[in-house]
Order: sequence, then structure tokens, then C-alpha cells
Amino acid sequence: MNLKRTILSIFNSWHRRLVLALLILVVVFRYIPGLGDFYTQSIYPLIATPLSTITGFIPICVGEIIYALVIGWFIWYPIYTIQSLDISWKETLGNWIEGVVWVYVWFYLAWGLNYSQSNLFARAHIKPAHYSKELLQQFAFEYLDSLNASYTNISQDSNAYHISDLARQREIATRQQVVDGYYRIEEKKLGIHAPFNNAPHVKTMLYTPLYSKLGVSGSMAPFTAEFTISGDLMPTEYAATYAHEYAHLLGVANEGEATFYSYLCCTISNDKATKYSGYLSIYMYVLRALENEDPKLAKKFINHTDPRVLSDKQTSINHWRALYSDLLGYIQHKAFELYLQSNHVDDGTRSYSHVIGLLISYKKNVKSTNPSN
Repeated sequence: MNLKRTILSIFNSWHRRLVLALLILVVVFRYIPGLGDFYTQSIYPLIATPLSTITGFIPICVGEIIYALVIGWFIWYPIYTIQSLDISWKETLGNWIEGVVWVYVWFYLAWGLNYSQSNLFARAHIKPAHYSKELLQQFAFEYLDSLNASYTNISQDSNAYHISDLARQREIATRQQVVDGYYRIEEKKLGIHAPFNNAPHVKTMLYTPLYSKLGVSGSMAPFTAEFTISGDLMPTEYAATYAHEYAHLLGVANEGEATFYSYLCCTISNDKATKYSGYLSIYMYVLRALENEDPKLAKKFINHTDPRVLSDKQTSINHWRALYSDLLGYIQHKAFELYLQSNHVDDGTRSYSHVIGLLISYKKNVKSTNPSN
């Protein structure tokens, strides 16, 4: 009986009843088929458009500041109340649980319910291709021809996009290419929103050194409709990472799908640096798929790669390896794995590699509907 009274007392005020009602709403949207699509298509744009516009005027990522404040509060509040004789343990527990629920509800209403929408195959009406070694080989070497042909010499200064006037111009040009690319993708009805505004404001991660130790190059701040990229990005990675994180802002939750859209967005660009970044971004995914299928094919793939492309990719690998922490990276990987699985991404971080299956299916569908392509 005492436990029951304690639980009931947690929701004995109007704001607690409100958050309980919102929690029930979130659970309904998460688990009833079709409501996730309704949220993404009809509700999310109404939230993201004004929120991203407001936070866009602030030069630093508000979401990352909120992360720190929320984590700090959850640690500080119980310690504070233990030292205070005026607050009972029941009230402490009630306030702490209410805080957790508000964060949970805020996350899902502001962005997280995008995880509950239909997958890209259903949204874009793409028929999944029947996987085969021959189909993978055909895709891989057609892709490699395009990658080699797209090579352009981009400065290897890892901070180039953030420290010079020329770099600022490059950033603005990339932004325009990405926005234009997503307008073109939306016109093809491929299951993603058109840009919410024509001048999105990407922000540099406040905690770049920490994120680099975790192997994170970009992020979406779901509470505030912001997207960020690492200050440690290599120039060859800039456009693809920008487009990937922007896809998340447009309501794409699945990592493999975000990479798919980033690839399409960048490779249809007329800008050489943007196009090359897009092609280069999936190189390791293709190589790993070939290695899993046939190591000899993978070796042939490497041998046919332009040496300049290989040099760029190896430089990028070495760059991130020097910044990475094995321990922190392992912890982050396991935590993110659990996070993805709790949001209906059953394959966890392996969902990143699904971009190859998505691209093969997309290419096959395009060829079947337009044989000239």
C-alpha cells in the first residue's frame, strides 16, 4: 500500500498529470502502426521549422548546452536534497522521476518519433533487390568508376573549413549544394521532406575533442532541431557529413537511410568537391561488403581505385585513428547500440551498412523504370 501511495503521489500535481498524458501519447505513437508516419509527415515539420529557425540565430549549439545542464541536474539534485532537511525522499524521488519523464517526452515529441515511421522502401516505393554476389559486384565497380572520375584535389588542412575566408565561402557553397540537392530528392518523392528553410545553420560541436575520442563526426540535437559537425572533420568529409546530419534534421532517423540520402544529395551536385565527398563517403561500406562476399573481389576493388582516392581515404582513417579512444569508443558504441535497438532499429549500429542494400535496390529500380539510366 505504501508503494502504491508513493507512486500515486508522483503524479499528484497538474504538471505531473500533463507529462503523464504526454508520455501515454508518445507510447501510442511509437507502437501503433501508421501513427509514426503521421507524426513525420504532418506534425514534425510544424515543430522543426520554427524551432530550427529560432535556434539557427544562435551561433553555438543550444542542444549540447542543454545536455550538460540536464545531466548535471540529474546528478546534483539528489545530492542537494540529501543535504536538505526540508525535502523528503518521496518528494525527491517524485521530482527526479518527473524530470526523467519530461526529458523522454521532449525527445520523442521534438524528433524521436521519426524512428517510428515506415522504412525507406515503403516511403519511396522502392522494391528491395534480391541480393546476389553478381549484383553487388556490378554495383561496386560501377560506383568505383564514378568515384575515380569524381576525384578532385581538396586541401588536406583538417581545419580549413573553419579558419579562413575561403573556407567560409566553401561552407556556404556546400550548404547551398545540399539544400538544392534535397529539394531535387524531394521532387522525386523519395520519402524525405524538402528543406524547412533555405539557409540552415550547421554548428560546430562544442565538445569536439570528446566526440572525436568517441569516433563521432556529426550529430543531430533532437531537443532543439539543430545539427552539428565536428571541428576535426577532414575537408573530403565535410559535404557528406553535412548532408548526412541535415537528413536527420529533415526527419530521417535511421543511420543507413541518412547515409543513403547524403550520398544521393552530394553525388547529384554540380560542385566537384561536394560530389567527390559524397562518393568517397561510402567507400569503406562498399569495400567491407565485398570483403564479406569475396576477399579476391575486394582486393581487385582496391587495385582499381585511383591512388589519389586511396591516399585521401587513408589520410582520413589515420586522422581519426589518432584522435580515437578505444575505451571511450567502446562504451559509446555499446550505448548507441542499445539506444538504436530501443528505437526499433533491430540491427543497432549495423544499420549504418544498410546503405549498400538501399543503393543497390534504388539503382535497380531506377534502371527498371528508365532503362537509359
